[in-house]
Amino acid sequence: MFSIIQDSVDTNISIVRHDKTGNYNITKTLKQYNEINGIEKKIAGWSRTQDGKDTKAAAIERYGNDAIYEILDVDNDYKGTYVNHALYRAILMWADIAYAFKIFDIIEEHQREHELKLKFENNAFQSTIKALFDKIDGIQADCKESKEIAKEQMKKADTAEF
Repeated sequence: MFSIIQDSVDTNISIVRHDKTGNYNITKTLKQYNEINGIEKKIAGWSRTQDGKDTKAAAIERYGNDAIYEILDVDNDYKGTYVNHALYRAILMWADIAYAFKIFDIIEEHQREHELKLKFENNAFQSTIKALFDKIDGIQADCKESKEIAKEQMKKADTAEF
């Protein structure tokens, strides 16, 4: 239901992603930012700014109500406000540009690793498919050869005298 994306270098940062929608837990990300920097940034602070109000309205208009929602009936590690990628980026840029870039890099690294894994799995799948088709081709060739042998034997049997 949830994925945890972690930085391979900075273990203080973990990004919670809701698998069903692909949205990110901005509450947890801001909480980690606050702990690292000793600053208090919350989504409510962003939501009160005019830019926050405008961005939120535009995101909901473009992406629907799934652009931002709360999940509260889960373990504390996953509770919070979830936002889509556009709002996640906007809120992080509001909080701290350098921290935002760090988070973006972590997500991009994770996506690259995921794409490489998919490519590897696809290559392995393609190799398996090729091997199966090669085997099928071999079986078909054997069948054709057997058919030809059977035809020859039938001809011999038809022409043989008893």
